Amino acid sequence: MKKITLYNILFFNFCSIFLFAQKLEITKNWKFAKGDNIEYKNERFDDSKWQKINVGRIWEEELNEPTFDGFGWYRWTAVISSRYKKEAEKYGGFSLQLGKIDDADQTFFNGEMIGQNGKFPPEDETAWDTPRKYIIPLNKIKWDEVNTIAVRVHDSGGGGGLYGGEYEFEPLSWKDKVEIEVVYPFENSEIFENQAFRINLKFKNDASENIKGKIYCDLKTYTGFRVKGAAQKMTLKGLKSNELSLDFEGLEKGFYQLFFTFISEKGYKLRLKKGLAVSPTLITSKPTLPSDFDDFWIKTREELDAIPPSFKITPQESWSNSKSQTYLIEMQSLDNVKVSAWYVVPKNKTNLPAILKVQGYSTVMLPDTTVADMATLSLNIRGHGNSRTEVNPGFPGFLQSGLESKEKYIYRGAYMDCIRAIDFFFTRPEIDQKTIIVEGGSQGGALSFATAALDNRVKYCFPDVPFLSDFPNYFNLAEWPANEFKAYQKNTGRSWNDIYQVLNYFDIKNLATKITCPVDMSVGLFDDVCPPNINFAAYNNLFLVKNKSYTLYPNSAHSLPNFHYKKKIETMRKKIKE
Repeated sequence: MKKITLYNILFFNFCSIFLFAQKLEITKNWKFAKGDNIEYKNERFDDSKWQKINVGRIWEEELNEPTFDGFGWYRWTAVISSRYKKEAEKYGGFSLQLGKIDDADQTFFNGEMIGQNGKFPPEDETAWDTPRKYIIPLNKIKWDEVNTIAVRVHDSGGGGGLYGGEYEFEPLSWKDKVEIEVVYPFENSEIFENQAFRINLKFKNDASENIKGKIYCDLKTYTGFRVKGAAQKMTLKGLKSNELSLDFEGLEKGFYQLFFTFISEKGYKLRLKKGLAVSPTLITSKPTLPSDFDDFWIKTREELDAIPPSFKITPQESWSNSKSQTYLIEMQSLDNVKVSAWYVVPKNKTNLPAILKVQGYSTVMLPDTTVADMATLSLNIRGHGNSRTEVNPGFPGFLQSGLESKEKYIYRGAYMDCIRAIDFFFTRPEIDQKTIIVEGGSQGGALSFATAALDNRVKYCFPDVPFLSDFPNYFNLAEWPANEFKAYQKNTGRSWNDIYQVLNYFDIKNLATKITCPVDMSVGLFDDVCPPNINFAAYNNLFLVKNKSYTLYPNSAHSLPNFHYKKKIETMRKKIKE
């Protein structure tokens, strides 16, 4: 099979491009326009005045517009030679990989949608960490003619666009008919330290042909150190299931990643990866609480309490329906900064559990109308969403804003924005004050920890892939946000010890020592933004929590599976009934 990719191309008629059988990527010679017009999907649309753009970097960098958010369209045109028709006919079409797209996309081929990940406003559901792979049916290909790829993208905040990953366009092959499943003999992708174990690989080959090759396995630590490698010849029999077992010796406590690669005799590859945790509750990072930690937060809370919240409640009929009413909530927080939130409450119901939904870094919170039996308050902390009018350091910039002192650091106000949101629940007669829940992912995971630590009115805490934890170790593990802090340190000349002394007041591994309510944390074992090490640095300092639990997602990076949120809501319901 000859692999077709789109890169280093030659211009053809009408600025279209001819595809060569080379192992290249489609990162160049795209065209781009800001805004949204569904006509942009059409193959005959005239994009001659659009600007050129490369994919593989966030569009803020490509466009040199650091604050650009919203809608944008990418277009790519190519002539596909009929010499690839026989190869494509064998398995029914082509495969298109577009890497990861921030936040949501709809992808069109010759004017017809071939796939979507995430959702556009008003639902505004992100899929920023999901690699895009779409199938183009054979009957959609125009042989020896211009074919058009159009990608509609919406970014709600922070970096946006086709920002990274693999970019390939090739005929479907046997590897699109083969599935590999890794079966652990233990629950939750977790084993005990020094426990020998066996992993079973199950191969399902839906292709009619036998595929000979070799399976390679690499076991690595989270930092990339190779612990073990193995290789074995095998034949995947056509239209059958095949199995293989691999034995491993015991491992030290920590997080590991398994990489499986099947390489056929012709050199084509099929890859799979899976995470593994070894005694994660034994991975400790001692608290580093400053001597005045408690006094600092008591004083901060007193400052917040001295500011009248001045809650302003405005109905939002466009977000309301027969079952729920939505309101815009505006309130005054620490330093008399106005912040906003979206309150969705079921109609004609009382004694309602309440969920404070706190957000990921740089994202925009919108109303959550999906929970029919609870009230939800979706908070935009200062500098985010519709809470940017008075405080708006931007991204990048937010993380280092006010870092010169603990009194000025931006998260002092952000944590208090969450406490003010809890205050709002206690003004509402329809709320059951005994069932206040806080939940969020990434930065929202950190905000969940902080809110539960600083306000004992919170009864349940559900952090996902929490941020802002164990900073010195964090900066050694993750490229971002370490790069921003290193640039800040270099530009200011401040010592790392001085910087960490400020961050210690906001480190959720320290705040975790103050939490008393139940905590249910979820973690992705391939997360390189908030690595599992820092998640458990906080979790393992929940010394006062009697009822705590965690879920490990062995295939997930920083975004957890689509079913996770629904599962989390069901868990909330069960805990409320206990």
